[in-house]
Amino acid sequence: PHHRQYLPVIKYQHSSKLWPLYAMLMRQYLFILVCIFSYSSFGQNCSDIETILQKKYPENIVNNEDYIFYKDKSNFEKLDNPIIKQNFPNYELYAVDMTFKLRPDWKCRCVVFFDSTKSDFILQEPLSMNGIGNRLTSILKNLTFMDTLSLYKFIDNFHQIRQIGSQYKFIKRSTTDSLLAYYVVRFEYQDYITRPYKETVQTKFDKSQIMGNFYIKLENNKIKDYIELNPNQSLK
Repeated sequence: PHHRQYLPVIKYQHSSKLWPLYAMLMRQYLFILVCIFSYSSFGQNCSDIETILQKKYPENIVNNEDYIFYKDKSNFEKLDNPIIKQNFPNYELYAVDMTFKLRPDWKCRCVVFFDSTKSDFILQEPLSMNGIGNRLTSILKNLTFMDTLSLYKFIDNFHQIRQIGSQYKFIKRSTTDSLLAYYVVRFEYQDYITRPYKETVQTKFDKSQIMGNFYIKLENNKIKDYIELNPNQSLK
């Protein structure tokens, strides 16, 4: 009679001691996948916004804007701010150097709010250059928060983003349930032209350094309005 030959069967003995190792390896694997996906997404978004900026701020005579965007001189930087992202889910934030068209040796550090779903962006100039634009104000209005603490955290983070590119800082004046008031204060330092976005650690100031007043109107933890006034104006 013919005898059947069977391949040897290898029996694996699972040990509960190995499960922590399996779990650790799985977490590392998932982390690598997330990093690869995030890097790929970041690279795509960066490429998209750089192309859009080059088209909007070209290096030619038809450029009617104040700036020129040089890709190789932009010092492009993605700004990761979970609190801002939570409230502006469609927007990615980037810091970028823009070159003055009339003074090619001067740059300013701007913040780009990029909406990849619409291939559109909002360019926020430094506080020292200009105030908040109407488009940025419009996406702030009617933002609603779970509680006062969440609202204050958002405002603090939003102001940190807005302080990029200048030595101007928001200094809180007063707080009520319906109104937040801030000074915008100028802090000087010597290296402004070559590196205008260097952060300041100064906090003391006098009245001559106040460049503006900002007010945020609130209603039940909702932003109703975001108002900027010059130092001589008062809120009506």
